[in-house]
Amino acid sequence: MKFDPTFLRSKVAYRIFILFILCALIPIIALAILSFSQVTQQLNEQSRTRLRYATKGAGLAIYERLLTLEGQMKLVASNMVWRSGATSHTLSQDLSENLTKQFKGLALITEPGKQVPYFGRIQNPPALTASEKDYIISGQTLVTSQTVSDLPARIFMSRAIDPKNPKQGFLLGEINIIYLWDLDEETAIPPMTELCVLDQSNNVLYCSPEVGASIPEQVAAAMRRSSVGQLELEHKGKEYLTSYWTIFLQPRFFTPKWIVVLTESKSDVLAPMAHFTRIFPFVILMSLLVVLLLSIIQIRTSLIPLEKLQEGTKRITKRDFDSRVTITSGDEFEELATSFNTMASWLGRQFKVLTTMGEIDRQILSTLDTRKIVNTLLTRLPDVFPCDCVSLTLIGSDAPYMGRIYIRESKPGSEIQV
Repeated sequence: MKFDPTFLRSKVAYRIFILFILCALIPIIALAILSFSQVTQQLNEQSRTRLRYATKGAGLAIYERLLTLEGQMKLVASNMVWRSGATSHTLSQDLSENLTKQFKGLALITEPGKQVPYFGRIQNPPALTASEKDYIISGQTLVTSQTVSDLPARIFMSRAIDPKNPKQGFLLGEINIIYLWDLDEETAIPPMTELCVLDQSNNVLYCSPEVGASIPEQVAAAMRRSSVGQLELEHKGKEYLTSYWTIFLQPRFFTPKWIVVLTESKSDVLAPMAHFTRIFPFVILMSLLVVLLLSIIQIRTSLIPLEKLQEGTKRITKRDFDSRVTITSGDEFEELATSFNTMASWLGRQFKVLTTMGEIDRQILSTLDTRKIVNTLLTRLPDVFPCDCVSLTLIGSDAPYMGRIYIRESKPGSEIQV
């Protein structure tokens, strides 16, 4: 269908066109905005809930792994083969294979600075405070950490061989951080979610490479208010949903606490909306095109009959009463056209009558020739009163009982009969 913009010159057409656009686009845009807002809010809420449970699950998984490592160290201590005066100890092959996956190194510390390694080599082990030594001697398991800038944190676990005989020394193991922090399979951490673990001093024990340094700092600031919570953080122009949960280690491992932090980018949270965002302009464009097409069809359907009626009115003003307006829309416009044609026909007849009567009056007043006057009357009267035959009787004033009759048939070319 060819688009003809000239019809918009009509004020009525312009108002109808604007009304169509507004009535179609405003509800679509309002519904889209409302839907986008509701879905975005729902996705954020679901992500917060999922992140909260995942953070707690990750914290419990880390704690369970520490308990597993503690159990392994207890097993080592109970199965140790001690030979008096020996400088080495042996472990069963199965136990040794498990330990090498869980620890980077395991050694017996008999006195400060002296190690009896089982496997691996523990470089620069941390010095224990008096309270930590007392805790180990009491038969408990100690977990300590060592953080050095620009280097991965080191996690150690220590336990006495025989609390009743402290002279036998204690076991010192450097925990394999891959075993401790690799929680994806066990806890089903949501995809695109990054893990961080802080110690009691807010030092970073572990952080995924994708996590910016400012995020742990912002979490540390929030930890002053609550040990469990959620935040919305910003790093390098990107927004993140962050959830943190505290593992209280003091009762079991003497270390006060670790803080587990899970972070998810809001762009990943709202990824399901990305498709909607991409197709929404296309939907608006298609809606606009459909509205334009329908509005043009409707406006043309409504205004073309009006234009024809307007043209017919102009012809009437020019005394063209024989033209007719033809409209076949099958609605009120067609009925209006029929009434208009009837009115035009009636006005034509009335105007013709008035014109004829005026000509007759002028002819009578302009001449004294009776024959010309009679001829004018017989010729013009059929225009006033449609008929097949016209007759005129003249009665003289001097002979009131006598008259002359003039007859004329209303046929082209007929003559006056006297």
